[in-house]
Amino acid sequence: MSDGGFYLMHRGWQDNPVFRNEEFSRRDAFVWLIEEAAYRPTRVHASTGAIALTRGQLSHSLRFMAKAWRWDEAKVRRFLAALVKENIIDAATDAGQTVISVCNYEKYQTIGGQADAATDAGATQQRRGGDAKKNEGKEGKEGKKEERESAPAVADARSLAFKPDPFPRPDWADATVWADFLKNRKTKRLPNTATAHVKFLADVHRNTDTDWPPGRLLEEATGRGHGAIYPSIKEGTGGHGNAANRFSGPAPRSRNGFLNAINESEANRRRAANG
Repeated sequence: MSDGGFYLMHRGWQDNPVFRNEEFSRRDAFVWLIEEAAYRPTRVHASTGAIALTRGQLSHSLRFMAKAWRWDEAKVRRFLAALVKENIIDAATDAGQTVISVCNYEKYQTIGGQADAATDAGATQQRRGGDAKKNEGKEGKEGKKEERESAPAVADARSLAFKPDPFPRPDWADATVWADFLKNRKTKRLPNTATAHVKFLADVHRNTDTDWPPGRLLEEATGRGHGAIYPSIKEGTGGHGNAANRFSGPAPRSRNGFLNAINESEANRRRAANG
């Protein structure tokens, strides 16, 4: 059992690589607080400005302490609250920066070697404080960079989610037929714009009658590989021309006289039928 007195530990011993990757115990965390406390009045710089510290005080963010101790911030907060409750420390937080006062600090420090200890304490406090602000600044920049990079993607996703289809499927159109119709338009490089959609609906309306409702017009046009509605669809030609003109020219000729006679006769018959 200890009878009091002191023993020396070199400042920064917890930074040794042997301990660097270990999670702190509550004892380790308390020793860290004593080591980080200023040995004499000093000033440290934080994101909110310069902070004046008296002997036995230190100032770090909960985030920095959590990273140093390998804890989460909630655990750091609970530990500090427990120390405050037991009057081991006093703690006050202002704008995210916590100022901790170690109670009975004089009991934990020898009187001898004050000059050296003060120099070491100030250097340790400034070094770790500077590293903390540098790391926090770096993480802040990286966070903002990620936000900037992800913002266009979020904006694009939102625009796609709420952007109306300029060439929507009419209620009377079968879904499967409509999908094939759009493939035809894509193959023929026809635009699927709002203006093109208005023209498409106008063509459907113009050619609709009792025998040719909109659904039948679309199905027939799609089956023939069309990407639009043409009057010739109702004429059964499969093209854009008049059926009467398909055989108005001379009959095809062949070296076979028998075939030539048949072709000529068929052409004359069709001319007569078409008036």
